Amino acid sequence: MKKILIVVLVLIIHQTGFSQNISKRVLFIGNSYTFYNDMPELVKNCALSVGDTLTTDQNTISGYSWQQHAGDQVTNDKIKQGGFDHVILQANSLEFTYGSDTVSTNTLPYARYLDSLAHRYNPCSQTIFYTTWGRKNGSKGQTYLGQDTLVEQGYKALAQTQRAIVSPVGPVRRYLITHHPEIELYVADASHPSLEGSFVSAVCFYTVIFRKDPTLITFKPAAMSTLNADAIKQAVKLLVYNNLSTWNAGSFDPPQPIADFDFTVNSETTVSFTNLSQHALLYQWKFGDHTNEGSTSPTYIFPSGGTYQVTLTASNCNLKNSLTKTVSVSSVKPVISSVALHPTYVYPADIASVAATIMDKTGVSNANLYWGTSIGNMPHVVAMTADGSLYTAALPAQAANTVIYYKIIATGTDLQTTTSQIFQYTVQDAVVSITPSNITLYRNDQVQFSVAATNAQGNPLTFIPNWTADKGYITSDGKYTAPYTPGTYTVSASQAGVNGKGFAYVTVSPIPVIAGKVEAENFVSMSGIQMEATEDPGGGKNVGYIDANDWLLYDVHVLTTGTYQVEFRIASNVANVQVELLSDVTSLGVLTIPTSTGGWQNWRGFTMHVELKAGNQTLKLLAKTGGFNINWMKFSLVDEPVVTAVLASLAATHTLVESVGPNPFDSSTHITLLEEGTHHIQILNAQGLLISEFITLHKNFEAGDHLIPGIYYVKISHKDKSQTIKFIKQR
Repeated sequence: MKKILIVVLVLIIHQTGFSQNISKRVLFIGNSYTFYNDMPELVKNCALSVGDTLTTDQNTISGYSWQQHAGDQVTNDKIKQGGFDHVILQANSLEFTYGSDTVSTNTLPYARYLDSLAHRYNPCSQTIFYTTWGRKNGSKGQTYLGQDTLVEQGYKALAQTQRAIVSPVGPVRRYLITHHPEIELYVADASHPSLEGSFVSAVCFYTVIFRKDPTLITFKPAAMSTLNADAIKQAVKLLVYNNLSTWNAGSFDPPQPIADFDFTVNSETTVSFTNLSQHALLYQWKFGDHTNEGSTSPTYIFPSGGTYQVTLTASNCNLKNSLTKTVSVSSVKPVISSVALHPTYVYPADIASVAATIMDKTGVSNANLYWGTSIGNMPHVVAMTADGSLYTAALPAQAANTVIYYKIIATGTDLQTTTSQIFQYTVQDAVVSITPSNITLYRNDQVQFSVAATNAQGNPLTFIPNWTADKGYITSDGKYTAPYTPGTYTVSASQAGVNGKGFAYVTVSPIPVIAGKVEAENFVSMSGIQMEATEDPGGGKNVGYIDANDWLLYDVHVLTTGTYQVEFRIASNVANVQVELLSDVTSLGVLTIPTSTGGWQNWRGFTMHVELKAGNQTLKLLAKTGGFNINWMKFSLVDEPVVTAVLASLAATHTLVESVGPNPFDSSTHITLLEEGTHHIQILNAQGLLISEFITLHKNFEAGDHLIPGIYYVKISHKDKSQTIKFIKQR
């Protein structure tokens, strides 16, 4: 008996103490079932506690379906970034319960599109389908168990046809509801996951991604009991880890590659290679001490005559296989190859460097770089410095717009020479600017940046920007999506080899400010609705598919207590639509629209007046009846107690402004402040109506470029001081 116990103990130590550490990169595509409780971060912490590393990215938008993600530019761009081991796809929570015809038309084609896009740009990735769950109390005539079963069956069938992995979160939740009813997996809306519910998802994903025993996980959220965390990990082990093949984990792994090649000696040291490998995606060739990455069937020039060992390594994702063959060649003249200029784009302050690979059977006696400002006259000579077969030489700095021509002449020890072709470059000078240069956005808003580069004389230069952002997301063509975290962030554009670099600054407002416009799709929570592309001028998205008792919540900041006119941008196909607006639980009023607008994309504005108190609050838009779409709400202060105070402050003695010019204003006018720091800017018209409002952290800002001609007041507030200036916009 003791011997048996010792053997078991050794096996346990081997499995738990010597588990291989693994690194994975994963992209989550889904909605609130994914971002609730920051579930991707929970998966990362689970992995970290076992010694594994998980890098994540995500595009998760409330209420989104696969159809909406398929048409979403951010989703497409993130998948196309490539380099992911897994792309995780989560549909709208109840899509698989809508009936086979609806699923076949509105769900499966878009799931297959996203899966194929993931494989096209991430050839080594495996898609994971996120099996969600039924409503706690069921809905729309279906029970929890009925919904849960349909969702599981839909995901498993789809995963089988797409050769994908299933993360069976729904089945594990169903097991816990039966065997551990004391663990609450839902929040109050009986739909979204509690912290324990999100932990179930995280442990399931860790298990199918890393294929390790989830009981090895030592991490648990601080607000969760150890008893609940252990019960969840044991359930995942029982249903998932002990049955990985049931969920296709390992069933569709790529085949082992087989490396093979043949070759032909063309002349002297030039050899052509033919790749005959099987089941491979990438290739690496080694020709003695030189490595060639990526070429399938390269032609290679060996440095001199002799015998070389050539190795081909064929890779299929993380699987590799190598084959080595002996190649014999001979050489007569020096061979000049791989001539390169650094930097790629040369500017007036740059010393240009020319590098080349020069090889010869008998050895290289010398190599010289000839250069000049005419293709027929290159009188300057620079001796090249050797480092093995790599030869380099430097060219002195030149004035902007100078054209330089150069060539290399190499001589072997047998006195045979080789002359390279003639190369050239033009010395450039760049000034880079980004438009817009300073903008305020609400979280998840988008803006298109553009970039221009000129030389010192103002002439346009070719500039292919590499866009970066220290927060948020920016595409390769400059389309920026603001992050959820408020703050001021930097967007930059640069080009490899170019000294110039452009910058723009984005201020992300934490919540919409009233007076102002609140976009319907910028809700913080909702029930029952969906989003779609709008045909209303200005584009973007609207909220639709609204039934009676559906609702949306918006966090807002009201600047001033008073009476507001609210304009609702509505399109409907039915009469007698009713919409109620509430602040927290207090009703502000009910808007009744007696007639239809004539179609789901025929947009009209309808107004009512409400009383709002200053400060942060949550507005609730409640559909008393269904049958309408909404694009936005615009709040305008009717009872303006702030106006008197603002205009009276014209006589204030505080001085915050250093200069203003020109005044009367035009589109080039800037206001310069005495110091940097957070300044609150308000712009009012001649009647005292608030036109715009923003925060600036910089000393200079534009005030009049977006205004129509008229008289305006700019109120500037900083700490406990304020100053108001009057100006005229003429054009």
